[in-house]
Amino acid sequence: LPPATVSLTAKSDKEIDIAWTASTSPGVTGYIVERCQGASCSSFAQVGSATTDLFLYDAGRTQNTSYSYRVRALVGSSQSGASTVLTAVTLSTPACN
Repeated sequence: LPPATVSLTAKSDKEIDIAWTASTSPGVTGYIVERCQGASCSSFAQVGSATTDLFLYDAGRTQNTSYSYRVRALVGSSQSGASTVLTAVTLSTPACN
């Protein structure tokens, strides 16, 4: 089973953070994060992976742009189905530090 809870946070004009809760399936060895550009896009590509860390920073994005994400669990060499697709928009101006 894919992670049930996935959340996105636009952190700046170039970064979206992705977080998820662990899958309840036995034998999960990691996770794959996939992204595509746009709210109704369908051409997802892998942009990251994690093992025990359930958080990914996706930096280097374009400001004021919509990105969609989904997460898959890995069980051995097999992938689960995808999580629900979520979309976030990067900020339109740089964040103040």
